[in-house]
Amino acid sequence: GVTGFETSANYIEEQKRGVYPRTLFNTWLVIFILNPVLSVVCMAVLDLNTIEAHHRDVLAKVAYDAGGKHFGLWISADAALVLAGAVLTAFVGVNGLVRRLALDRCLPQVLLAENRVRRTNHLIP
Repeated sequence: GVTGFETSANYIEEQKRGVYPRTLFNTWLVIFILNPVLSVVCMAVLDLNTIEAHHRDVLAKVAYDAGGKHFGLWISADAALVLAGAVLTAFVGVNGLVRRLALDRCLPQVLLAENRVRRTNHLIP
């Protein structure tokens, strides 16, 4: 997920009091509105047999059928970029979690070593 639920928790220590619940609510609100709209658009553009046949790439198929070849390629490229962003977010999130656990002495203190170049806590020699 790149919806914000995962990333918001990484910065809870740096947020002012009361910001985190608002962040989660705003993220929930966007998802609550966007997901049903996307489902209705999919069902308006495609029939159920086509949705079932393209269950792995239904959004790209909707874009292709509704906007043509170039729009379908654009949506597919955007999905690849979102996936890359999700992987990067997961990497940052795991590093933050490991740092927090090391600060709380649940993990070895060697994990708090900083990279000399960027002063980050992941161990890259």
